Amino acid sequence: METMKYIKQSAKRVAIFSLLILPFFLICIKVGYNKWAGDIKPIPWEAFLALLPKAMIIYTANVICFFIIYTMMLIFLKGSNDSYICTKCENVLKKWQMDKNSGKCTACGSNMEPLEGFYERHPEKRD
Repeated sequence: METMKYIKQSAKRVAIFSLLILPFFLICIKVGYNKWAGDIKPIPWEAFLALLPKAMIIYTANVICFFIIYTMMLIFLKGSNDSYICTKCENVLKKWQMDKNSGKCTACGSNMEPLEGFYERHPEKRD
């Protein structure tokens, strides 16, 4: 269920990004920008219209790749910003900062707990 949320979010962002980039992509084709040649030579409208289907296929493939990569990043990185607190030294770390294999504190080696609700579970640690 949560994965669908990330897919919808990434589809929305990729659609906005691709609609913003499309005009610049078409302008670069029309004016004949070629980064390897180092000069700008406009192409005629007939050549532009003949080149347009191939260019749109390439553009669509790039948008699809961007969507897949962006969606995978959102899915695999979800929850990576969760904060954890050490039960001994009260050192606060993000999930990605903890020891990946053991889930222990990097400073003292004690067990880590989610920061949310920690002081309700351990009222004796409140200052």
